[in-house]
Amino acid sequence: MFMTNKLVIYAVVATLLIGAMTTTYYVWKRGVEQAALMEFNRLQLEQNARDQAEFIRRQEELATQQRRAARELAEQNRRLQTRVESINQMIGQSEDSPAAEVIKRTIERLREESVAR
Repeated sequence: MFMTNKLVIYAVVATLLIGAMTTTYYVWKRGVEQAALMEFNRLQLEQNARDQAEFIRRQEELATQQRRAARELAEQNRRLQTRVESINQMIGQSEDSPAAEVIKRTIERLREESVAR
């Protein structure tokens, strides 16, 4: 009887030790997985911050280029408007000349072509 009790006690102790070792292993494994996940998330966050900074820099660069293009187009528009006014004045002054009708038709044709584009 004493031998049977001793075997039961050994079996219970062995089961408890195996359970404790298994629990320790899974706790350790979970800690390693958590540490790896935290490192991965940290690296992802750093990459995201770099990408966001690059995106903002490019957006600012594009905005600068867009403002420059708008200024250049406004200046070009002003110069063209000045030329059109000069041409209109020339046409108004030379309405009595024989070439006035040809000039008017040419200007109308050029306007139509520019609108068609």
